Amino acid sequence: MIDKKILAIVVAVVLVVAGIGVLFVFNEGEKPYRSLDRSGRLMVFGNANNDDYLDGEDVSTLEKIIAEGLDWKTEYPLADANQDGVVDENDVEWVKRMVNREKMKIFYVDYYNKEQRVKSLNYPVKKCAVVGTNMLLALQSIGATSKIIGTTGEEKDPTMFSDLSTVFKVSDSSVTRADDEKISTLKNDGLNAVFTMDSTAFVKNEETIRGMGVDVVRMATSNIRDSVSAVITLGYMLELEERAGRYSKFCDDVYKEIETKAGTIKPEEIVTCINVTMSNSIGGLKSDYHEVTEHVGASNLFKEDVVTKKFEIGDEWLLNDTYDADFIIHYKQFPMKNPNLTEIWDSNGQYFTKMNAYKNGKYSIINSYMPLVVRMAYTAQVMYPELYGESYGDVICQYWIDNFQDNMKGSYLASENLLVIDSSVMA
Repeated sequence: MIDKKILAIVVAVVLVVAGIGVLFVFNEGEKPYRSLDRSGRLMVFGNANNDDYLDGEDVSTLEKIIAEGLDWKTEYPLADANQDGVVDENDVEWVKRMVNREKMKIFYVDYYNKEQRVKSLNYPVKKCAVVGTNMLLALQSIGATSKIIGTTGEEKDPTMFSDLSTVFKVSDSSVTRADDEKISTLKNDGLNAVFTMDSTAFVKNEETIRGMGVDVVRMATSNIRDSVSAVITLGYMLELEERAGRYSKFCDDVYKEIETKAGTIKPEEIVTCINVTMSNSIGGLKSDYHEVTEHVGASNLFKEDVVTKKFEIGDEWLLNDTYDADFIIHYKQFPMKNPNLTEIWDSNGQYFTKMNAYKNGKYSIINSYMPLVVRMAYTAQVMYPELYGESYGDVICQYWIDNFQDNMKGSYLASENLLVIDSSVMA
């Protein structure tokens, strides 16, 4: 007898495939996916033609730039492969070495507190340490787990990170630190690079680590466009380009599907929301979650030019009519299996009990142990169930698990686990 929940997922996958048309088509033996994007998402200098790949087309583009005297700084901003300020035959030879995947120094665009910096990296990265959950999820998704020899020491979800449970800890209980002496230990084991987030809160001792001969790579893995760009760039650095390409296609397709559906929402049907992260931090205009809620077609009412602003019990400012939203979307890490629902609901929901969205059953906690693309799918489902169907988030999550979360594949069904906690679950 077929399990009804599994059947529901199968049906939902068929519906999603019908809606997107190009999603979920990675079969054994198929020709590798080739993106047509030309916005420079592979943020490596030498990617002269601005696509997602480092190949012979970049050599040809460099030769054209030189032969025709083209304005490379405007049209081909990644053309100066060796970062000497000119595009010439030296860049052609440099890129030929890159195309051959030789061991060498490369230059790339690094993110630091939303600002871009030019940095160098000793290519390829064979062994790395990871600081930041979103970075860890990105690396897992592109198949880099075997290259990770260090992670931070906070307690990690045993289901999501079962394949990293015995990896060396580069900090005690901190999710943002990489201690000097522990990095030094890993350096003796062949550590090449520390991958971390773009926020200044992460790896504050960057210069010390770089002084040890270990590269520190910062990527914006928690917002829409830059997260895909990060995946493509990380794939190149780690020699995982095919897997990174498949994952970037998955993200592109889901983001596009949601963007397309959001464009069909009539003005009078647009819902309002506020978003929350951690326990009681309201996401402002600089929050990646603010971008998520608006991408799915909602109007986020909290428009202060900040990343987050805390709301404490007893405060009144959030109870103003200005923030009387239809939905409160709370992004919070909780166990992927068997969460303590009452504890999670009470400890997080207590801040919002006076708000109409909470009283009306429109307060939802979405598990943020999942990558951005999956969280967005659940966000879309919560706020527009009639547009996406009540299984949309589970479908996207399951596809991610089965194709990109190697340690959970075959052992985890999204439909059988609570990844969104709301009033219907707590009733």
